[in-house]
Amino acid sequence: MAGLVQYCIVGHSETRKLRGLTDKDIARSVANLLKANITPIVCVDTPYLESQVNILKSEILNLKSIIFAYEPVSSIGTGKPVTPGLANTIAFKIKQTTVKSAPVLYGGSVDQDNVASFIKEDNLDGVLIGTACVDPRQFAATYNSI
Repeated sequence: MAGLVQYCIVGHSETRKLRGLTDKDIARSVANLLKANITPIVCVDTPYLESQVNILKSEILNLKSIIFAYEPVSSIGTGKPVTPGLANTIAFKIKQTTVKSAPVLYGGSVDQDNVASFIKEDNLDGVLIGTACVDPRQFAATYNSI
């Protein structure tokens, strides 16, 4: 796997729901990815943010190697993102409860019309583009609007 895969999304709400994954399952996946030298991008949302973070803290020694993605279930694929201010507040909370230097991304209906407003926020380190990356033209438009 070395060199083939650098990042892996873990704990996306749709996968959690479809596969019945628990916080402990996500932590196990994170540990396995870290052992394989793959950086986990751990998706969190406010309903399970604290429980997910607590499991990761208790089972993963190096939280500095994890990227977090705030992905509100209410925004995924709906075209209705949370406000950049709310995303920034949640990102701050993630940094405060994990590692202050932890990269935090926002994902949830990010597109060409709103991507720049999310990137400007102090506590957000980038975005995780979902639906807008399926169509190459839409992805290019989103990328070019930064």
